[in-house]
Amino acid sequence: SLNARDCEKRRVSKRFEAVFLDFEESRGEERRGETGMEGVRYYVDRYFLLWMFPLLRRGASGKLIEDDIPELEKEQRSEHLKKQWRKEWADTFEEFDSRRRNGRLAPGEKPSIILPIFRIFNTRLIFSLGTRVVEDFVHFAKPLLLSLLIEYLSSSDASMLYGAIIIAGCYVMAQLRSSLYNVFTREQNELATMKHSILSSAIYEKSLRLSPSSRAITSDGDVMNLVMGDVQSMFDAFRLMHNFISAPLQFIFAFGLLWRTLGPATIAALTVTAVMIPLNQWVWDKSKGLIGERGRVKGERIKTCTEMLSGMKVIKLYAWESAFEEKIEKLRREEVDFDRRGNIILRASDLINISAPFIMALLCFSIYLFTDAHGVLTPQVALFSLTIFNQIQFPVELCRSLIYVCSFCAGSHDRLRTFFALEESDEIADNISDDDVIVDIDNASFGWKEGDVTLQDVDLSLKKGSFTAVMGSVGAGKSSLLSAIAGSMHLQSGSFNRRGSVALVSQQTWLMNTTVRENILFGREFEASRYQKIVKACELEHDFAVPADGDQTIVGENGSLLSSGQKARVSLARAVYQNADLYLLDDPLSAVDVHIGESIYRNVIGSNGMLKDKTRLLVTHNVKYTEGATVMIVKSGKFTKDIEDLSKLAALEKEVKEAESTEATEIPENIAELRKRKQSEREDEQAEEIPESEEDKKEPNENIWMYLIRAAGYSNIILFLLLQTLHYAFQSARSIYVASWSNDDGEMGSRIWSFAMFGGSETLCFVVSCYFLQAACAQCAINIHRPLLRDVLTLPMRFFDTHPIGDVLARFGNDLDTVDQALPMAVRSLLKSALQVISIFFVITYTSTFFIIVLIPLVILYFKILHLFISTSKQFRAMEQNTRAPIYSLIKECCTGRETIRAFAKEDHTTKLLGERLDSFSRAKTIVQLATRWLCHYIDILANLVVLFAALFAVISCRYFGVAPALAGLSLSYAFSMDMLNMFIHALSYIEHYKLGADRIRDYSGLVKEQLSIERTESKEWIEEPTVEIQNLSVRYADDLPLVLKNISISIGAREKVAVVGRTGSGKSSLTMALFRMVEPFSGAISISGKPIDSVVLKDLRNALAIIPQDPVLFSGTLRSNVDPFGACSNDELWKALEQCQMKETIESLGGLDCQIDESGKNLSVGQRQLLCLARVLVRRVKILILDEATSSIDIRSADLIHTVVRDRFAHATVISIAHRLESIEGYDRVLVMQDGEVVEFDSPANLMKNHDSKYTQMMRK
Repeated sequence: SLNARDCEKRRVSKRFEAVFLDFEESRGEERRGETGMEGVRYYVDRYFLLWMFPLLRRGASGKLIEDDIPELEKEQRSEHLKKQWRKEWADTFEEFDSRRRNGRLAPGEKPSIILPIFRIFNTRLIFSLGTRVVEDFVHFAKPLLLSLLIEYLSSSDASMLYGAIIIAGCYVMAQLRSSLYNVFTREQNELATMKHSILSSAIYEKSLRLSPSSRAITSDGDVMNLVMGDVQSMFDAFRLMHNFISAPLQFIFAFGLLWRTLGPATIAALTVTAVMIPLNQWVWDKSKGLIGERGRVKGERIKTCTEMLSGMKVIKLYAWESAFEEKIEKLRREEVDFDRRGNIILRASDLINISAPFIMALLCFSIYLFTDAHGVLTPQVALFSLTIFNQIQFPVELCRSLIYVCSFCAGSHDRLRTFFALEESDEIADNISDDDVIVDIDNASFGWKEGDVTLQDVDLSLKKGSFTAVMGSVGAGKSSLLSAIAGSMHLQSGSFNRRGSVALVSQQTWLMNTTVRENILFGREFEASRYQKIVKACELEHDFAVPADGDQTIVGENGSLLSSGQKARVSLARAVYQNADLYLLDDPLSAVDVHIGESIYRNVIGSNGMLKDKTRLLVTHNVKYTEGATVMIVKSGKFTKDIEDLSKLAALEKEVKEAESTEATEIPENIAELRKRKQSEREDEQAEEIPESEEDKKEPNENIWMYLIRAAGYSNIILFLLLQTLHYAFQSARSIYVASWSNDDGEMGSRIWSFAMFGGSETLCFVVSCYFLQAACAQCAINIHRPLLRDVLTLPMRFFDTHPIGDVLARFGNDLDTVDQALPMAVRSLLKSALQVISIFFVITYTSTFFIIVLIPLVILYFKILHLFISTSKQFRAMEQNTRAPIYSLIKECCTGRETIRAFAKEDHTTKLLGERLDSFSRAKTIVQLATRWLCHYIDILANLVVLFAALFAVISCRYFGVAPALAGLSLSYAFSMDMLNMFIHALSYIEHYKLGADRIRDYSGLVKEQLSIERTESKEWIEEPTVEIQNLSVRYADDLPLVLKNISISIGAREKVAVVGRTGSGKSSLTMALFRMVEPFSGAISISGKPIDSVVLKDLRNALAIIPQDPVLFSGTLRSNVDPFGACSNDELWKALEQCQMKETIESLGGLDCQIDESGKNLSVGQRQLLCLARVLVRRVKILILDEATSSIDIRSADLIHTVVRDRFAHATVISIAHRLESIEGYDRVLVMQDGEVVEFDSPANLMKNHDSKYTQMMRK
């Protein structure tokens, strides 16, 4: 952290900043209490940003840490801003709702986003705008000073004192304008950052409150697009909003001064401006539609990328990389095409605005010559007018920027307004008269959408401490009932009341990407004794003993680093720790083996468990978990409460007895022995840590510019640079030519023609350069995205297990946007400002060679300041990026777990977590902005010294060396444009920032890839006989992690059926992943059909295998694209596969093969999703099939269906099944028993049963 002196400087500066920017009374009293030198120091430190020097020096000499960065003020923090937004948004929406009820809304009108933000910051916005108006006024004092200087130089009897006053006035005005601009920009940046925080938090909070109907039309990808794209667009717009007032004022100032000089000829300039306004409006209208379409396609691309990253494991297992690559590339090409067409129209706007000052000058000069009594356009009048015309270019540029940003922002604003206007979930009523009843549902129907009935005629009353079990077949509505009670479904009819707190354990477990302990606590205080009791009851002690970090182990993205059984037990422990009134348990024991399940049921759920006094509603397909419970049977969304009335009770009891006698078990090891055995691993190995971002691993690539230039095309870049240079060369030549005019009226006609030729050449160069720039941008957009997508698709699965999705998604979102839009604009601004600064120095030195005397030390000092800034700003920018990605990751994972968060009523907890991340980002963003302000402040001081010396040497050159007054005045006119140096710094700073985005994209090309050939597609027939030979196989997931498979050697014959059993963490799934080369061997080898799998092209290997995973994953799109993404099967083949897995009727009811599947298959039950995964493997017709606990999360009937289909349709194939229930082993040729990554037994079931001491026999006996 900073030393005491630095902290004191920081404290004083921050206190002053609060005084200056916040108009609270308490701040005012503190400010009035300071007197004398203390007050002077207070203002000096605030103005000169002196406290930044030690921070910049620290960054230049070493690495900065987050503690070095000043904390945010209270009014900048997310918690404070969130409260203000809630209040103002509630008032705005109430006003909107009142107008809607009174019929005073325009068609399609939605509540405003801008109005509540203005109400929050109205005082500061007015102060900021007032500062800008004064700065604009000072800016237009420069031409008056220029006119006075030329007049003074033209007069031979003017006193030196008068000249000194003019020179001093030039410097004072330049410095005053710089100071006002710095204050204004600093305020705007801070306000924009706070608005970014407000909108990001508001979008997240709104996403949690969406009703089921709203969620049906708003995917997680849509929410991410709002946060990653639209909020950034609004951020840019907020920083430019003041220009809607500033630009017209500047036009008024300019035309007022022109009328004073040119008289009626100024009407020509006004006419040009009047023509520009509708032209720019036309450009805006045309570009708005195209850019809106681009935003729509981009949103679809981001949504698809989000799904791709979330389902990457399935994509790799099925070798679907090329299908997703084609889909995303198609969207990218559409996006770039809309972008190209929109930019062509925007370049037309550029042409209008860039050529406007020249056209104004040409018309005004021509009219002035004909209307002036003397018919003479003196150099003094021409230079003064040209200075005004050049200054008009600034508001013209502002108008162009406004059109550009508003074109992007308009679509973003519409999408945000539409999103915030979406229907929200209603509060669940608590109108229960009986104090013993906690849930009361009377003749109710529920649906996922308005008017859609999924559950009907539900009558349910749950009393405190009651235990109710729900059973039924796949898709019957069991999980839907829990969702309805949790408040995630529409109440279509009837009544529904609920009281008390709720804890939900979903069938598809959702965990946050943090430690196991933090997941269990879920925002509650840590109570050691209670925590340990729950961990033991949920059978997690063994799991905490194995990893070096115990319960401090990071679980990964949605628990990706845990097994399915571990995720289920952590989820249950989280629910128990919340001490809720009502527990909604969606088949939590299906993911664990029978004996662990029985233990958890006995110690947690059952009549003597930790939840015995709680209200429990358990969905299960195992009758043995219904002891002491009231059983409800659900079928097609209808319920029957009393199981004794069912004729099938005996059949159910028989079924469960068979299951009890044959289900798998796990032999736990002694916990103390495990901990002792792992102690050395804790000492010798570091626990796995998930890197925060790629910047922690790589420094920016030094050849990044060659990477970008190659992507954009050498010829495009070279021609663009050449034509831009010619553009500014003609511009400077035109100015020098005007300054060399004499007062001879005989040559005025030819001079105007020459002036027109210079301007025409200048405009032509600009137009053609824009063409090559646009070609370069379009080419770069395609050539950057395609390798990035392929790089991501070919990364090993371990990368996605250890990196948050938000990090990777940021490459496809903000970073690509940076390369597409921001970086080209910044490069263009840099080139423009650099060429103009060169022109300024050239003109000044051309006028007065003495200027070189001060130019050299000024340039040296400039580069010293720049070096100090750049060396530290890279670290500031890296901090900014490192704090941005966690925001996206948290929002993405919380959107996925929305139902769990709402059920637990943890909206405030997750919002607080988001607020902390937003504050970290705002803190880093603020220091980046302040560092840039520091640089601009001191560069402004140097630029204003250039104005001072230019004016001084202009007087000296004119008085003593015979330089013409007009030429001397030209040097001052150009010196007044030294604020271009500030623009150069801004552009350079932004480029350093934006370059990091391109760097992060480039970094992916340097990561270790799988050996996947996306282009090559070969037949599966390379497998002649489906044999599997594993020799001395050892596997670890990372070099610093222990082995998960240890020296395994087995041989599986062709068409053999092998079952794999063992405890959670024994290595069963790791073995299947090794077959697919999802993890590469540490030692040993695997051969299929006699061929080492590392010699087979990875896509061919995975195409030759098929797997039914434990967690079914579906993607948004059609049913056809989910089962057969390459279109290799006919309709008859697809229908046959659906019929065999008994999904034909369901799919027909949804609309056929082209029916829409929601994101993650949310419009289907978990069981139905698993049956569709069965359909996937049926159409693949492979010779080797793997089942990874494929039936653990579905009912026994559906599990029997899967086993029957596998037995009949894959009789010709080799089948390897990770068995969850031992009844599924019946009919398998051999059983592989695993423990702690080793093969314990491998033989036929009959032979293993002959050995009374075998572990398999122990399992069967239990």
